[in-house]
This record gives sequence, C-alpha cells and structure tokens, in this order.
Amino acid sequence: LFLTRHSARIAFAWVFNIVGTLDYLNAAAQVTPAITDANILGPFGWIIVTVMLPAWLVSHLAIFFALLQSDKAA
Repeated sequence: LFLTRHSARIAFAWVFNIVGTLDYLNAAAQVTPAITDANILGPFGWIIVTVMLPAWLVSHLAIFFALLQSDKAA
C-alpha cells in the first residue's frame, strides 16, 4: 500500500473509513436495543460503550474531515 501512488492511497482510506463507519453504526444499532440491564456489561463493558466507542466514532469523523480537506487541496 505504501508503494502505490497517492490517489490509490486516498481511495483506500475512503473505502476503509466508509466500511468501518458503516460497521460501527450497524453494530451500535444491533447492540443498543439488546442491552436491557447495564449490569450485564460489567465495568469493562461500560468503559467500552461510554468511552471507547464514541472515541472511535470521533476518529472516523476526523478522518472524513481530513480526507475532505485533502480533496479540496488537490
């Protein structure tokens, strides 16, 4: 991937970011209604749901903004 030309790397970033975001949203839509009792998650599950998952979503959004900025600059 590092040896490919610049436009191919940008295309890979778009594809992986779109697929990752859709996977995240699909998982959130399926899991959220299934959680009827917060105690089934345990302490580590609570940290994942309240800290890590929003951070992953924010990182996807930051990558989208960076990709949009690189398209404007090109």
